[in-house]
Amino acid sequence: MDCRALSDLIRLTDLNRQALQSRRRLFGVTKHMNAVHSLNILVSRKCVFDRLCTVYDTFHLGRSEKCEIVLPDPFVSRFHAKVSWKDKVAVVFDLNSRNITRVNDTPIDGPRELSNGDVLQIGPFRCDVFYDIGSAFRAAADFSNETLMGNAIGEKVEVNRPILTVAQQRVYEAFLQGLSEKEVAAQLGVSVHSVHNHTKSIYRAFNVNSRAQLLAHPPTSSMSTDFSDTEGGPDGEDEEENQG
Repeated sequence: MDCRALSDLIRLTDLNRQALQSRRRLFGVTKHMNAVHSLNILVSRKCVFDRLCTVYDTFHLGRSEKCEIVLPDPFVSRFHAKVSWKDKVAVVFDLNSRNITRVNDTPIDGPRELSNGDVLQIGPFRCDVFYDIGSAFRAAADFSNETLMGNAIGEKVEVNRPILTVAQQRVYEAFLQGLSEKEVAAQLGVSVHSVHNHTKSIYRAFNVNSRAQLLAHPPTSSMSTDFSDTEGGPDGEDEEENQG
């Protein structure tokens, strides 16, 4: 991983921390500056890097946007799993999900303590668990920024990267954290109308029609970026977002 890619990864992690703080305020959860425990979760899907999350104290993983880690996929339950703490050890619980939670390929039917480097498997998502951010960054470096390593023989497949403006890239990164358009606008200090226009441009870039399709698209932390438009003015009719 080159310096620019590592910088992008650090920026994504900082963005996730800000998004988590916003989500905790929204749902009345204690702010993370008062948290006792933290855990780093490296999320990937079909061997493709998705995001690196830092989560605090008790948190949930699932399809619902009310989860601290949102995993948008029909094979993921709305509230699929929960992680809480026993002393200084994280413990995962399956929340009667339709498709069971696995730890290191083993289905769990009760509380399961997590060690550094353990892997949670929830639907098509892999969530690597790290107690320290250094281990998380080293694991993230194993994901190539230029290729997908998804097939059985490890053949490199070129990634077709959508070209986004700087402003669109910021909105897209916020969407990866599960934020709504209103939350994105508040976080970036822009109008909801501007975010909505960026959303439509992002949909066109990815050739999708809804948020669900966008989040199901293999994401990457180092997309091509068009620096010719950093503000990203209106680019079409103000249509309602298709939630799919």
